[in-house]
Amino acid sequence: MHFDYCTTASLDFVLLDQTTFSDILESADLTVTSEEKILNAVLMWCMKAEESHSWGVIDEMMNYADPKSLFKERLQSLDDLLPHVRFSLLPYELLKRLENSNLSKEIPVFNRLLKEAASFLTSGLISPGNEPISRFQHRRSSFKELQYIRDGDSNGVLHFVGTSYGSHQWVNPVLAKKINITSSSPTSRFTDPKALASKAYAVWSTQVCSDYMTRIWLELQN
Repeated sequence: MHFDYCTTASLDFVLLDQTTFSDILESADLTVTSEEKILNAVLMWCMKAEESHSWGVIDEMMNYADPKSLFKERLQSLDDLLPHVRFSLLPYELLKRLENSNLSKEIPVFNRLLKEAASFLTSGLISPGNEPISRFQHRRSSFKELQYIRDGDSNGVLHFVGTSYGSHQWVNPVLAKKINITSSSPTSRFTDPKALASKAYAVWSTQVCSDYMTRIWLELQN
């Protein structure tokens, strides 16, 4: 499941019961672009947010309200849900900002988890106890690195889209109506979107360029 979309497109997730929300956070299929998104969602769920807020906004709210008035009946849920946030995956600079936040000063479990994460990042050691090792491992990311190796390889964006992100054999994404390609040049066989997106295009275009340069060289010789 794509956690970012589910928690930003709608705030309906705050209506989930704690067990269901906790199961989602523990799911091995959960994908997220940043652990900060998990933190934001946990805080919003615990305060039954009616608007989307980042942790920074919620931290500002704590200048005028204590945790009990802000999180109300879900205050104790912070103790259960915050450990699902993999703080050790956050950038060290962000951890330091969080350590100086009102959230850290007012919520003991928040402060403890931050110190544990900072210790892990600096020494690689996990605090004593039977903490699940998964808390210090990366989640599945919604990003995929597409590393160029050579023209016509299977690592490009068009190949990735043409296989529905790796779920089936390649189909020209233009024919599958998954992408649109437009050209500023006049319509011709050289600007046909289907040809531009095809696997044969890299080889075909290289040959066309080679033939063109050969013709120019011959004309110059004459």
